[in-house]
Amino acid sequence: MSGHRRAYWTVLLIVFVQFSGTMMVVPILPLYAKERFAVSSTVIAFLISIFFGAQFLAGPLLGRWSDRYGRLRVLLISQFGTAVSFALIAVAGSVELLFFARILDGITGGNLIVAQAYMTDITPPNKHAEALGKVWGAMGLGLVLGPLLGSTLAAFFGATIPFLLAALVAFLTVPVIHFTMAETVLPSGKLDAAAQARSKISSGEVLRNLPLFFILTVTFCTTINLGLMLSTFALYGEAVMFAGFPVAQITLGIGVVYMSFGVGQVVTQWWILPWLLRRTAVGRLAFGGLIGRGIGVMVMATMRSGTGFLFAPISGIFSALGVGTMAPALQAMATRSERDEVRGAILGWVQSAGSLATIFGTAFAGALFDAHPRLPFYVSAVIFAAMLAPSYYLMRWSDRQERKVGLRARPASSQA
Repeated sequence: MSGHRRAYWTVLLIVFVQFSGTMMVVPILPLYAKERFAVSSTVIAFLISIFFGAQFLAGPLLGRWSDRYGRLRVLLISQFGTAVSFALIAVAGSVELLFFARILDGITGGNLIVAQAYMTDITPPNKHAEALGKVWGAMGLGLVLGPLLGSTLAAFFGATIPFLLAALVAFLTVPVIHFTMAETVLPSGKLDAAAQARSKISSGEVLRNLPLFFILTVTFCTTINLGLMLSTFALYGEAVMFAGFPVAQITLGIGVVYMSFGVGQVVTQWWILPWLLRRTAVGRLAFGGLIGRGIGVMVMATMRSGTGFLFAPISGIFSALGVGTMAPALQAMATRSERDEVRGAILGWVQSAGSLATIFGTAFAGALFDAHPRLPFYVSAVIFAAMLAPSYYLMRWSDRQERKVGLRARPASSQA
């Protein structure tokens, strides 16, 4: 394979390993912490949310470092840190060490940002959305396989085995990165003063850039739905979707919905998204994805009790189609909203907006659910409706950008 194609598949491997490892951890971490350290539900919730807090703070920093010092160096360090964090969870002898491991995992989770920035470095601008869609497809595959593998390993071999396996695989990807990927960014120490100035971006610049500000706003507001879902989905399944079913069937039903979402992500971003990108503009995909996500939320919010096996997978598919088109489209627009020298930092800002939204969503989900089981979904629907106006603005702005630089004139050749 050519150097770019090897690097292309290595990026997808990194993303898959990171996300599948994370999704192996998420379903079993609460019970692992409760049984090993006898911590309360409040501490467990904080253990989950502190990961997103660390990711929120570290995302822009790692992205900026990758712009200034090179993608490869930051990617190697962060991937190694991810492996260490998984290993620390497995061997943690105290709650404090467990929290340290989660913070380290959140900080080094920025390797996803650097991987996405690297992917845009090795693909032409008119292929950014498609390439980022492949990255999201790798995440979707991790969402499908990670929880299944983690739960199975924990059930048969003990709760520490999934963490050790995730650590081992993450360690093994470090030499793969070193030998298959070449640096795509000239370190700032080798740049002249003018080039160094262009490789920096301030928070003021970000907030004054209206398209980028709207991209961050839409990302933040629509990701709140993810936080609401993470915290209350199992409870909603028990109270509404699968009400009256035995516990085993409720657990199965929730797993089916998660799997339908993951499969929908993979199918959308590996096959549907490239097909759509040959026929429509990136901004229109973001706007259509918002509508698809809204439909998915409303189906979930209005289904009758006990009808989960029929309607929940439909909601999951609509949501997956919406996320699968909207997320990479927003990221692709973000990379076009500023100069190329700060691409990593911009993607870091986008990830931090999503991480902060997840923190907010998980913080308020319990109170909303206690008020009414359907309320988290109604709130999400209102948020999606409010985002129609800024999404429409981004659609029109993106159309003008594509006409201006000729991105709609796509070559027939494949990516990378």
